[in-house]
Amino acid sequence: MKLFRHLFTFALIATSICAQAIESGQTVRLVNNGLSVFIKNSLLDENKPAVLWTETNVNAQRWTVYARTNGTFQLQNDYTNLYLSGITSNKITIGVQTNRTTASSRGSWEFVPVEGTSNQFYIYQGTTRTNALAVPESPVEGDTLIVINTSTTPDIDPARITWTVEVVEQMAKEFTKDKRD
Repeated sequence: MKLFRHLFTFALIATSICAQAIESGQTVRLVNNGLSVFIKNSLLDENKPAVLWTETNVNAQRWTVYARTNGTFQLQNDYTNLYLSGITSNKITIGVQTNRTTASSRGSWEFVPVEGTSNQFYIYQGTTRTNALAVPESPVEGDTLIVINTSTTPDIDPARITWTVEVVEQMAKEFTKDKRD
């Protein structure tokens, strides 16, 4: 009976770990405070801000994750085909879209599961686990994403850096950048 209980516990732990795995090629929605990550006005240009927006079930709010060799991922927008990155502007790092060739470590994201959850993550830029993708205090629709240095802001509200990562089906790409005339 004890052996069965241990095997059952192990199976539950393994299932929990598998449920939290991010896999290369998955299409996801990144949600915080009920709002999804979206490129402002669905602009196709580089260096446009990533913002929070009410979910409208469009490709501009879907991201495909691609594994890098260091355990991080790149997040490619399914509408613009550009990547989520972070740039510094007046000592504040904001989340923006950029192309793959300039993404480098600024466009590498590590997904760290939030303990006790099945689809919530802290999303860190690079592998140091100090710069977390975040929302402003009291986020509302249209707010620009930021990247917060958690080592210099130790009292940050965890809700600002906790993301629900929803795996979703890829949508048809008839209306994406690459399918336009």
